[in-house]
Amino acid sequence: MPRLSSNCLRALALCGVALGAGSCRTRVSPAPPVTNAGRGSASEADGTVGRAESSGVVVVDSGVRLAYTVVPALPTAASAARPRTIVVLHGGPGATHAYLRPEWDRLAAFGRVVYYDQRGCGSSTRTGPYTWQTHVRDLGAVLDHLAPGERVVLA
Repeated sequence: MPRLSSNCLRALALCGVALGAGSCRTRVSPAPPVTNAGRGSASEADGTVGRAESSGVVVVDSGVRLAYTVVPALPTAASAARPRTIVVLHGGPGATHAYLRPEWDRLAAFGRVVYYDQRGCGSSTRTGPYTWQTHVRDLGAVLDHLAPGERVVLA
């Protein structure tokens, strides 16, 4: 079973996943498969069988387009018991969500995972202002559009 980073384990804890005894190096059991949809070859043997992802844009003030990718929830007891959307924010400046994958795709065992390229990053529009207030408004628009129910935001 692959090891999860301490950041991923903390994220799983935020989603209500019980971790085993020990430190953040503890593995989560059972480990959901990592997806590899749309990113090269996948095989049954390595647990990276692709699933259908979706992508699109959320349009905010003055036509700024925020690109997103959605990884659907895996059909597990955890995702069925408490359906939720998990929105994962990337670092910056100038980064995209690509470095978070495929490791963070494992959160699909607990709900639908949404990645979005923040304003000025990746496939999103490169138009300011680039203030924390603007980023908070942009996040609010993404949440309203893609996560109207229960949601977890990982920043």
